[in-house]
Amino acid sequence: MTVGDRIKYYRGIRGMTQYELAQKLGVQIATISKYELGIVTNIPLRRLEQLASALDITVGILTGSEEDTIDPCQSEVHNKLISRLSEMDDAEKAILLQMADQII
Repeated sequence: MTVGDRIKYYRGIRGMTQYELAQKLGVQIATISKYELGIVTNIPLRRLEQLASALDITVGILTGSEEDTIDPCQSEVHNKLISRLSEMDDAEKAILLQMADQII
């Protein structure tokens, strides 16, 4: 898997469009497209750091020198749960905790 493949992969996991990633980095969509297609392969370290930060991964994971140990499905589920919990009022949270206690 190339750096471009990893950019596309993690962007997809994050539910981010090329436009959104480009906006975060302050670059054109074409730049992101060129990275993902492998047209540009000599990405400067500073840009790799920006990409990794925007994708919430390390530069090592982005370059393939470090293995990603986080299951993307679990990460997505975790993020959805956190989002939903933040929308709940105290009564709903109390009910959820009671249900969790019965399961555990």
